[in-house]
Amino acid sequence: MTEILAAHDVAVEFTHDGQTLQAVRGIDLTLDEGETLALVGESGSGKSTLALALLGVHQLARGKVTFRGDELASVEPHIFRKHVQPVLQDPYASLDPRWRVARSIAEPLHALKFGNIEARVASLLDAVGLAAEFASYLPNALSGGQRQRVALARALAPEPSVLIADEPLSALDMSVQAQILTLLADLQRTSRIALLLIAHDLTLVQRVAQRVAVLYLGRVVEQGPAARTLAAPLHPYTAALIAATPSLARTAADAERLVLPGEPPSPLAPPPGCEFHPRCPIARDICRTERPLLVEHAPGRKAACHFAGEITRSSDISS
Repeated sequence: MTEILAAHDVAVEFTHDGQTLQAVRGIDLTLDEGETLALVGESGSGKSTLALALLGVHQLARGKVTFRGDELASVEPHIFRKHVQPVLQDPYASLDPRWRVARSIAEPLHALKFGNIEARVASLLDAVGLAAEFASYLPNALSGGQRQRVALARALAPEPSVLIADEPLSALDMSVQAQILTLLADLQRTSRIALLLIAHDLTLVQRVAQRVAVLYLGRVVEQGPAARTLAAPLHPYTAALIAATPSLARTAADAERLVLPGEPPSPLAPPPGCEFHPRCPIARDICRTERPLLVEHAPGRKAACHFAGEITRSSDISS
């Protein structure tokens, strides 16, 4: 596989009331041509912040982002914008309310001096399941799902190499989700487009992702092939996320057994040792004092847990 986008020890910090909030803390990640890599984790885990860092929106406190091996600062902005496109989570904020749908979709094409723009817009509307008359609509005439489809059409317009999609299907009904997933699968097969997918729906991740990275409090705590990771997680946090997904939990009793207590700690004051230990059902003394590193425990599988592999399914954890 050919690496197309990568994070190298990436850290993102914000200042909050005079304190430093570490939103992303030393993440290493690669995205290869033609693959779907899913980022999962609770709200506040750093998924969206990492995605914006990969897009060059957030200034890095440490580390670097590379595109096809070149550091972002050395890549011409217009080249990066053509090849790396976002699909943002909020369809209401992603479209200019003054622009009709056709103009929103065509906007990136004008900068690229694309050929027949009108035909391209019509083709994209059809691809995302919108009738031709939607080209003349303003965003306020669209539902949330329709806006999200317009945003996806706009992202696909310049024929990018990478899509960074933040919950792109959450506003869509099941039939439209299936259509969009088929479209993305076709694009990956024909043009080797890579997809970085931020998702909370692990059932979707199981269906579409080749690899998954699990984030907790700004760090990757588990990473590996999606099918194997979701079938037999190495990290108890991953197991808890799986147990909270009825279609993935082994039994209903498993789902009830592994309910994480409380909320994630504040990134302004992360706990010592393993940041997950206050909520972990198998935490021991070493977890409270020594932070585990993200290391390989099986071919292609990494976890940041002193007892990685001890947990294989949520049913292995007693209440």
